[in-house]
Amino acid sequence: MHLPAYLLIPAAAAFIYTVASLLFKRAYEEGAGTLTVFHWSNLVSMPVFLPLFFSNHGAFPASDWWRPGVVAALMYIGTWIMFAAIRRGDISMVTPILGTKVVLVALTLVAISGSGPGSGLWLAACLATAGIFIIGKGDLKPGKANGGALLMCLGSSLLYSVSDVLIAHWAGNHGGTAFLAALPQFFGLFSLLSLIGSKPGSMRLPPGTPRWVISGSVLLALQGMSMGISLAFFNDPTGVNILYSTRGLWAIALVWCAGSWFANRERSRAGRSTMLWRLTGTVFITAGVVIAVIARSS
Repeated sequence: MHLPAYLLIPAAAAFIYTVASLLFKRAYEEGAGTLTVFHWSNLVSMPVFLPLFFSNHGAFPASDWWRPGVVAALMYIGTWIMFAAIRRGDISMVTPILGTKVVLVALTLVAISGSGPGSGLWLAACLATAGIFIIGKGDLKPGKANGGALLMCLGSSLLYSVSDVLIAHWAGNHGGTAFLAALPQFFGLFSLLSLIGSKPGSMRLPPGTPRWVISGSVLLALQGMSMGISLAFFNDPTGVNILYSTRGLWAIALVWCAGSWFANRERSRAGRSTMLWRLTGTVFITAGVVIAVIARSS
């Protein structure tokens, strides 16, 4: 079977996202604050997305700027929750749970259309739900940090799913790729506004952390732009989303096999049994995502 070359873009984005998460986790381990890392990431993403403004051949009417502003506000909150989850929980748990966004998008679209979910979406929802509980086995007890992180991931996924639905509904007729380029500009603006009145040095990074924060921010922005390009220029949202859903599997693989490169101790701290449960749950969620994407496209 021939695999289109453009599908290498979302596949690479899935891998890059996982590496960025590990870099942020390393920065947290060395003393960086959640809000500081979050704001740095938003500011770094602004110039990375600027080329998408120039790839858009149509004008972006001033009257339409409120649309990316609304989407950016939802994504801003969702991203902040995601960063908090990364700080609080394990990458090998957080990243697979974030993959449920695709299933939530499919269910949201069905709810908006007023039609009932087909058998494929029901199966996808059941697999994703089962995967969540399998991954969360032992982490949903009182006092467990990963339990709170799991709930944060679900909240972030829900906000991102609503954002994706709005992008799909608005971007094509209101700015195209310029719509996508406008989102990180709003992220940066929101961060700058939130920093007004903050105490001096609130953006200062502890010694040893700038390289992890900046490199992670650049990678996160690049994978976001790659996904935007994939969805905007290639008429294959099914293939793109399926390949991107592998980020959960990449998280397990990198933590298991290359965690020491990032000074990540999840594998030894969680133990073999917990890692195997997370791998099993990730397979369930990934299968659910694949089924949801195929069901949506049919």
